Amino acid sequence: MKTIRNLFFGLVTIIAIVFAVANRAPLTLDLWPFPFALETTAGIAILTGVAVGIIVGMIGHALGRAGTRRRKTPQSGKTVPSAAALENNRNTPALPGR
Repeated sequence: MKTIRNLFFGLVTIIAIVFAVANRAPLTLDLWPFPFALETTAGIAILTGVAVGIIVGMIGHALGRAGTRRRKTPQSGKTVPSAAALENNRNTPALPGR
């Protein structure tokens, strides 16, 4: 499995390098609220935007899962609900007949 993952990331890296080299047209990025302008190539600008989007998505996903994550107790190997899950269950009314 690790070999497949390494081959996949190697292939993605090669494709990104070829994309960046093929798109060498000069590009000026004006960072609107700031008085800065960057001179770069189109390939680097697009790949940087994709990388920033992936990182922001990963952070958002990690923060979203933080409240629902469960941990294993070292003694029994059973999962124990997180404190947030216990608090949510405490505020939920019980079903009749159970």
